Amino acid sequence: MPPVIVSPDLDVTSFQNDLGQLDIDFLLPNGICVPLQVDIDRPLDQIKQELWKQAANYPLFQQLATFDKYGFLYISGEGQKEDVMDESVGISELRLAASFLKVVEKPADDKRKTIDRQINSLIGMKGSNYIQAQHSVSKAEISEFRQKMTTYCNNDVLKQANQDPTGLVYFEYKHPCRLRSTSELPPDVENMVIDYIVLTVIVQETGTSYKLRVKKLSTPDELVKMTVDKWSSKSGQKTINCNDYVLQVLGMNDFLYGDNPLVMFKYVYSCIVKNTAPEFWLKNKSSVLEKQEVSQPHKSSRTSFQEERRNTVRSEKRSGHCVWDIHQNFYITLHTACNVQVPENCRNLVRLCVGVFHGPDPLCSIQETKEVFVSQDGLCSFNDCINFDIKVQDLPQMSRLCFGLHCKKGKEPLLLAWANIPIFDYKSNLQKGKLKLPLWPRSELIQQEESYCFPVGTVATNPQGDCSMIEFSVPDFTKKGSIYYPPIEKVLQCASDHMEEPGKCGSPTWRPNKNIVQQLDSILRANQYTILQTLDEQQKQLIWWMRYDIRDKCSEFPHALLYVLYSVSWDNHIEVSKMQALLQTWPTLEADQALTLLDFTFPDKYVRKKATEWLDELPDEELAQYLLQLVQALKYENYLNCDLVKFLLRRALQNRNIGHKLFWLLKSDMHEPSVTVQYGLIIEIYLKANPSHMSILDRQQIILQKLKSITDIHTKAANLKKKAKEKDDSPLQKVMQQSAYKEAFCKIYSPITLMYKLDKIVEKSCKVMDSKKKPFWLEWTNDDEKGQNIQLIYKCGDDLRQDMLTLQILEVMDTIWQSEGYDLRLNPYGCVATGCEEGMIEVVQKSLTLAGIQKWRKLGLDKRSLYDWLKHKNPSEHSLQRAVEEFKLSCAGYAVATYILGVGDRHNDNIMMKETGQLFHIDFGHFLGNKKTKFNINRERVPFILTSHFEYIIKDGEKKPQNFTDFKEICERAYLIIRSRAHLLIQLFMMMLSSGIPQLNNVSDIDYIKEVLALNSTQEEALEKFRKKFKEAQDNSWSTTVNWWFHMRVH
Repeated sequence: MPPVIVSPDLDVTSFQNDLGQLDIDFLLPNGICVPLQVDIDRPLDQIKQELWKQAANYPLFQQLATFDKYGFLYISGEGQKEDVMDESVGISELRLAASFLKVVEKPADDKRKTIDRQINSLIGMKGSNYIQAQHSVSKAEISEFRQKMTTYCNNDVLKQANQDPTGLVYFEYKHPCRLRSTSELPPDVENMVIDYIVLTVIVQETGTSYKLRVKKLSTPDELVKMTVDKWSSKSGQKTINCNDYVLQVLGMNDFLYGDNPLVMFKYVYSCIVKNTAPEFWLKNKSSVLEKQEVSQPHKSSRTSFQEERRNTVRSEKRSGHCVWDIHQNFYITLHTACNVQVPENCRNLVRLCVGVFHGPDPLCSIQETKEVFVSQDGLCSFNDCINFDIKVQDLPQMSRLCFGLHCKKGKEPLLLAWANIPIFDYKSNLQKGKLKLPLWPRSELIQQEESYCFPVGTVATNPQGDCSMIEFSVPDFTKKGSIYYPPIEKVLQCASDHMEEPGKCGSPTWRPNKNIVQQLDSILRANQYTILQTLDEQQKQLIWWMRYDIRDKCSEFPHALLYVLYSVSWDNHIEVSKMQALLQTWPTLEADQALTLLDFTFPDKYVRKKATEWLDELPDEELAQYLLQLVQALKYENYLNCDLVKFLLRRALQNRNIGHKLFWLLKSDMHEPSVTVQYGLIIEIYLKANPSHMSILDRQQIILQKLKSITDIHTKAANLKKKAKEKDDSPLQKVMQQSAYKEAFCKIYSPITLMYKLDKIVEKSCKVMDSKKKPFWLEWTNDDEKGQNIQLIYKCGDDLRQDMLTLQILEVMDTIWQSEGYDLRLNPYGCVATGCEEGMIEVVQKSLTLAGIQKWRKLGLDKRSLYDWLKHKNPSEHSLQRAVEEFKLSCAGYAVATYILGVGDRHNDNIMMKETGQLFHIDFGHFLGNKKTKFNINRERVPFILTSHFEYIIKDGEKKPQNFTDFKEICERAYLIIRSRAHLLIQLFMMMLSSGIPQLNNVSDIDYIKEVLALNSTQEEALEKFRKKFKEAQDNSWSTTVNWWFHMRVH
């Protein structure tokens, strides 16, 4: 028998022959080894049948059962034993480390184990890999988290299952209404509608189509009644009950129901803007209602926050000692460090810096050990007692011990490794005894000013076995038993016991003089982006004394809570108790202020709890806009079980669209060791509570694995044939034509949005695109017989998170503008990262890059080229005028948006236009002022794109010069509107600092937005600055045209 191939790159498919075949040894349960030459793309279930035919020719075959009783076991590229979960995959999708498969008996049908295996597969940490990763967190904490979160979810589920025998609650969970925040329309959109909407409804049962004219404020239920009345009148049937029917958007998995006006529904609004008639199916509810595996929570379960508060306030007797009773200073004893690796160009001496932090702020001086020698095997001994200038009783519940291991590079300190650990454990007990703490190696994300410690880093421990590790002890402070942080009832009692005397400074009844009130007013009216960083102790004291007045003024100064939190002495447990008591009566804040409280700056448990309560007031559509940041905020939590996790799980279980987005946001970061356990457990709890969604996600995961495999095949084929720079669709189309792939790629929901169900893959339309990473253009027929085909782009090798963030901010800007009466026709198309440097992008229908349009015109750089294309696509004068208007509005929107976001690399292949005239930008690999350079020369010399081509369209080919004046005024107004909401924009970026996005890893990166919005200037000064930038973009448009010409020459 030939030797088994072990691939050095842990993927034996590199040894395939020219026909895509590989020699594999199959070890049977009877001890016989059967060699087979197999097609690496052939499904394993078919290979198994072929194996059984060949095995019949070998000894001991009679000892085997039928082939369906067996499965496969293999060694993965990570060196782990893995079960084959899906036998429809081929060898190419397994990444075998060695060219053999072991045939094993399938375990008895255990539904729980099957679900666990499926969940582990979806998480992406199969079998022992996932279990091993969990060693980085206390097993007891994991066990308690699973138990409490499962109970939390299932109690809601079981309650609603008993109350909803009809399936209507499950229907609303699966098909939540996609609503705008208001029924009011922007003025230009209002003019398109006047009072009525013309639409079409097709009765599914008969196929009959009815054209109806309805009032814009009519509701879906009223439209159903109108349709049923017309159907009944035409057919003569008098027994049709309108309560039995519901409206579904043609070609989409989107339903309209309830008593909201039609214009509040996003689909109807988009049709009005596009000047197209909305089209619906009228479906019998019996065809769309179904029995759910597990009932979903009802909206009323949002009261669980209040219920939980009442439960929390009840007395809870605890054994042990309250931390407030310990009046000694906090100290620890450092023992040793192991696996310490000092760079070759550094002295072989290290020191350890240790600090007690609350958020980013040290509560006392950072302590340092003396320098110690590191032995050849990486060991060093400190044997040092570290005393901190803070009493044990004053340690906040969410405080952290932060360690930084340093050496010296020349005269400068160099951080080698770091780690953080909560001072109190997940049960609120002070961590005591001898502790071993694995350290994280330094990364480029660590800012220079944080070189002593890295408090913003995770509290998760490094799961890598060969990492540096320190050993230290926390004493028991002469107290036997546990030392615990008191529950909220005792906190509130402490605040009450130490309340300032009536009429004294800080008392609710204190009435300060006019001078003090004016001082406070000047602080609250100052620029919050600078004042918060420069508050002196006198100002903080004033703010603290007047905290009750500030609370009562929060409608005028919604950001004022931040000032109070910045002014709390977090190293004083009495003052902290007063702050937590004050929070109980603080009025509701808007989303942008609530989001701020979930940033790393505010780790306090009750502050974060209050923030989630306020965010719980958001409607689903608005909440979905902020999920990207909320998932990042999880990284700042000290414990697995926290209010933010409960909030996200509950809302995900109430709205499948939110759950779907939450899953992929968590899943796409699972390769990061610091969040593997936390994110993996949240996914696990969600999927166990929601098996119906798990089956959808499982199908999506299968096609993504297959696409990744095809990418690898295509890359290898291109390299072998030296066609890396040539277009070659054959491997993609060849694989897509295989029956196993056709079956896997049919009847699935789009990973980007559950609004679209994909029917059959159109293999002839699938192609490899020309761009650098060779993404796949994929096309499916629509599951709705009357729906249009759906195109998606699969991209592997690019980090799509920056695109996702930019598109999210564009969506937020669009919402802000619409709330002020402006619809600037932004097109934040769908984009989802599904893994590390992998994801899918929505294809915008009937659109073309500007480069493509200019090539169509041949004399592409002529300023008339884009206008001529629009005329060609809109031959009537009326349609052309609409296209010009669409272009004017969208061009204004993207000019302002790309300027504020500092989007770079704006060539004519990164800007597109729809046939309707709507302009939009794609590919956001450069932002926050990071412009693309060539030979260290900045080729982008304009603040935003405004070429003569654009100006020619806006002026309707020079016929309407006034249009350009209107365009400029729209840009100015759009700029000022976003400037007025700068806090939200900045906060959304601030919360992404932990994401690992290369161009967003430092607070200073966000300074670009502050500068562009001129936040230190008056509104008049900011507007004047924008006008200068507008003129600069117009005057230097020639440089953009030249860049486009060079780009077209190269591409």
